[in-house]
Amino acid sequence: MIKRVWIPGIIFGLVLNLYSAITCLGLFRWIYLDEPMGVLNPLILKLAPSWILIFGLLNLVFSVIFVFLYSLIHKNIPGKGIFKGINFSLFVFLLWFVFFLKTYISMTLSPMLFLYWSINTLIAISMLGILTSIFFDKYK
Repeated sequence: MIKRVWIPGIIFGLVLNLYSAITCLGLFRWIYLDEPMGVLNPLILKLAPSWILIFGLLNLVFSVIFVFLYSLIHKNIPGKGIFKGINFSLFVFLLWFVFFLKTYISMTLSPMLFLYWSINTLIAISMLGILTSIFFDKYK
């Protein structure tokens, strides 16, 4: 289990953290200032290093859980090679999207931020699925 779940989960979590840093803290940082800003807690801005660390740890946890779930059902996922990973990623994204839609409806959130988070999450989860499927194909 360590070789098949923990090691790739942590490595892929680090990749996810790098992707998040490039997109959320770099290229698209401006989107968090789009109106309405009701979603942005001013305390988070003051504690930036702390929440970046917490988000990074949560990315690692998510990646390990993602790889663990993939390891449980990968034989039953339709497709071959990276398409298995993409199919699994789409399923995980749809689950995420349903819950996020509920959040969007009930909170003050910029439509641009909603769109950005949706696209960014689809890309990040698809990247995890592709990496995980490549890993499982290579190390059966």
